[in-house]
Amino acid sequence: MKKGLRLFSQREIFQLIASFVILTLSFSLVFQYPTPSPTILLISMISVGIGFVLHELAHRFVALKHGYIAEYQASRMGLLLTIALPILTFGHFLFAAPGAVMIYETPHTLYASHSQKRRAILQISIAGILTNIALGFVFLTFLKLGILYTLSYYGAYVNAILAGFNLIPFGPLDGAKVFRLNPKVWTVSFALALSLFFILSNF
Repeated sequence: MKKGLRLFSQREIFQLIASFVILTLSFSLVFQYPTPSPTILLISMISVGIGFVLHELAHRFVALKHGYIAEYQASRMGLLLTIALPILTFGHFLFAAPGAVMIYETPHTLYASHSQKRRAILQISIAGILTNIALGFVFLTFLKLGILYTLSYYGAYVNAILAGFNLIPFGPLDGAKVFRLNPKVWTVSFALALSLFFILSNF
């Protein structure tokens, strides 16, 4: 098996699980502060499990498809901020970046042209965001149909937050890379994410 196509390592699985748990607790505190009910915890767990995990897997899959080595890595500072901010702000603010998929060059990617690398990085960076936007609209569809109303509402909310947060064009966030490489793609993605919030505000 090629190195770039290896299965998840135990370290990567552990860090994904740790990030998932912390993000679940953080969203739960935002949904219901200071003591989330078992129902809210379960809804947050499902919503984050779908939104966060598929976001990171999308980055990983697209990176591997382009020949890069890709691995999810949790950030100690990111984990701390993710859990601390909702507590310190009484559930009003959330930092939704406990870690990120790191990509590394391979002999295959080293010899790619500049335009090929730019296209690959753009697709890798936008993959997680588009996944959250798509999931957000799926949950909104369920919401309009009255299917699992509460779960659908929070599922749409979680994915809207993850998409919107990652679109911030600053620092190491996906949005900074997307905005730098293709402002038009960033603008369309931002408009879609914003529409999720607008539609949710009517429920």
